[in-house]
Amino acid sequence: MLFIVISGILAFFLAGAVVVRVDIPYVDALFQFQLVSFICSLIAIAGLTNAVNIIHGFNGKFNVSF
Repeated sequence: MLFIVISGILAFFLAGAVVVRVDIPYVDALFQFQLVSFICSLIAIAGLTNAVNIIHGFNGKFNVSF
């Protein structure tokens, strides 16, 4: 989990992977603050990574083709 958070921090600052809106009117106004956007971006990156790991653990299959 520590490495997931570290990779999220690197993605936020180096790659610009930022959550900027969620289409909820008053919540979108909070994303103007960099700290709120930073925390929500870390939660989104960690949540997505753990969701993929859970899917892979349940049935052993997770295929992504581009």
